[in-house]
Amino acid sequence: MAGLIGGVWVALTFLVDKSEDLIGTTDGNGIEVRQVVLANGQFGSRLVDGSFVQTDGSTPQVDITVRNTGKNPVLLTQARITIEDSTRLAVCEYSSGDVVASGKDYATELQVLPTPRERVVKRPLHQEVGPGAADRFRVLFRLSDPGQESYLYAVRVELVTDQGQQPVEVGRFVLGLPAPIVENGRILPEGDFEPGIYASERLASTWCLRRNLAGLKRLLETPGKRSPEVSDSLPFQWADWWQGFADHRSARAAVMPLLDSPVNEAPVLAVFAAEQTGDQQLVERTRERAAQLMLEQAKEALDSPYLTMRSAAEMLVRQAIALRQSPQAWKLLRQAETQSGVAEAASKAAEFIGD
Repeated sequence: MAGLIGGVWVALTFLVDKSEDLIGTTDGNGIEVRQVVLANGQFGSRLVDGSFVQTDGSTPQVDITVRNTGKNPVLLTQARITIEDSTRLAVCEYSSGDVVASGKDYATELQVLPTPRERVVKRPLHQEVGPGAADRFRVLFRLSDPGQESYLYAVRVELVTDQGQQPVEVGRFVLGLPAPIVENGRILPEGDFEPGIYASERLASTWCLRRNLAGLKRLLETPGKRSPEVSDSLPFQWADWWQGFADHRSARAAVMPLLDSPVNEAPVLAVFAAEQTGDQQLVERTRERAAQLMLEQAKEALDSPYLTMRSAAEMLVRQAIALRQSPQAWKLLRQAETQSGVAEAASKAAEFIGD
């Protein structure tokens, strides 16, 4: 049975958390969530068609057992996943067993940097639960192209039935994708070794690490079931090298240099620095300028002859939309998504030819 993560299953637990957010419910037609197992351990991968992909056992997943206490069969038709919050933990190194057998698995792809229109993900199911019977299945969570970055998502999972009643609440979960955060100085200011960067980019790395840590704390300080590997990220211990590494200028003093920085991530970091000042006028000006810079970068990437550059344009536009929505940004996102699809198809064709 595929369920091992780093060789260890997360202990089977009933949803008995005191928080109302975490308690499974019934839809009034007899479907009850009886058991939920969250598996979200360390990354494991295998080589498929020349690329490394996440293994089935190490993919973040929610293993759900339901029981039909009614007198009629009930068909589960959909898993509804609502992304309530998420954060991207950028790489800041700027230098060039249950008694019910598991049935089907339902892989669900979460969007990197989801826009407001992409926060509800619907995954079709086809699970019929007979009267008095139990059923078990897994919902697996994946990202289309996470790159080197790590992500945290707070998601609410519900099950839709063919009875037309209220969805069945499964729970709220905090997931690390593609895996829990690994201790290293490239994503968080922890571990034994500081990131290797050029001195001219120390400011951007400093604010990148601060922003990552703030996102981590925001996600992990909210309700939701999480695996021990994710929970262990807090309380956070600052690395010994941090004081000697960090650029210690104030948040206000960091805003303009970050906006002028050649680092692609820097406009987003400038907004985060501005937010730390509490000056709302500065925040609004910075958001406007940062969104403009991200869109300009995206346009340049889309005009590039290199597929990898054109693929990066979608991430840039999504960052811009997160700062300030505009018709120009939405139009550019559609263009970037098209280009990204073309680049992916070309990459697969090249692998096929190479084989």
